[in-house]
Amino acid sequence: MLVSGNGGGVAGYLMKLFTIGDSISQGFMSGAAARTNLAYSTLIAGCMGLEDGYEHPRWAAGGLPINLEIILRRLERQYGDNVNPLEWALALRTVNRVIEDAEDYYERGDGRADAPYTGNGAEVMFFHNVAFQGCDVADSWALTPAVCQEMISKAESGGDDFLPFSGPNAAYYRTALKVLNPSLEAEYDEFSQIRWLAEHASKDEGVENLILWLGANNALGTVVTLQINQTPNDPQNRPHEMPHPERAGHRWNLWHPADFEAEYGKLLEKVDEAMRGNDSEKDWKVFVGNVPLVTIAPLAKGVGPTMEIERDGKTSVYFKYYTYFPFEENDVRERDIIYLTLAEALHIDDCIRAYNRDISRLLDEKNKEQPKKRYYLVDTCGILESLASSATPGR
Repeated sequence: MLVSGNGGGVAGYLMKLFTIGDSISQGFMSGAAARTNLAYSTLIAGCMGLEDGYEHPRWAAGGLPINLEIILRRLERQYGDNVNPLEWALALRTVNRVIEDAEDYYERGDGRADAPYTGNGAEVMFFHNVAFQGCDVADSWALTPAVCQEMISKAESGGDDFLPFSGPNAAYYRTALKVLNPSLEAEYDEFSQIRWLAEHASKDEGVENLILWLGANNALGTVVTLQINQTPNDPQNRPHEMPHPERAGHRWNLWHPADFEAEYGKLLEKVDEAMRGNDSEKDWKVFVGNVPLVTIAPLAKGVGPTMEIERDGKTSVYFKYYTYFPFEENDVRERDIIYLTLAEALHIDDCIRAYNRDISRLLDEKNKEQPKKRYYLVDTCGILESLASSATPGR
């Protein structure tokens, strides 16, 4: 029997809210899974009166992988608002100490991979929010605690533990492991996000409301690396058909729209199969967020002249270059600074627009298969694009 700590209840009760997603749904802030109490799903649970019955992970030592807010606050406390040139060596040592604290906790301390999760003050067998940073669409069923343990073991044998400023190794897998199997019980080693959904949905009253927001990490890596490595659109070898370690080894950061369509269709098949574990007469609902444009995400900075470009009946403003936040247009033109061109940024966003058209169509198809409407599209892309447009100077 599954039991959740802190009033989460016993398997068989009606689960009012369950969340599947990535860093946005997890509560990722300042470069780390840190403030999960402020994640939108946690706030929604509070509005539903579920404060004591909606389990989500709490993360110690600033969270994984590295909490930039803690670093900046430590620097401000020790050196004030500005670090003068004579203090930079000491400041770097301070930064490294913060990183080493997180590394010690998550690699060798209470947060290590082979220690059960204890962050909620009681034994926890499962969470109602199983979102974790970096999760792409296929990871929702392909990434399991067993795979996480395998990848963590490989990282630990790589010999990089003593590199400065490296932080905890395999942070993605350490995060996913704690989310998917907090108790480290062997019986849950194959429980992916979708497997947990199916487990809960099959119990008596099942799951009433599912939040499903995935897809951003099928494109977001392009603005992290400022490079494009697109999937090949091979109908005989789609990325989602590969085991997770093989797929991760390709380091793709932009899914071809045909690859994404096939992958997302598979996701909805699995979600639908899981949710049908409920009685067909039950009033369950799935709220699906689509994929925000990467040029809106606060990761890359637009610099240089702007251009208005129309897509899908909307006019969007694009910059000539996209680079990291400290840099300006002169840095791009006069120094060897990595950047995306307008054409590259537009290609990425056009792929995402194709993703979102397919998500909308696939949801419509799923609803036609149901006795009543089950799937509801939340146009997060449109909302964020509208907010970005209103905030753009001159518009």
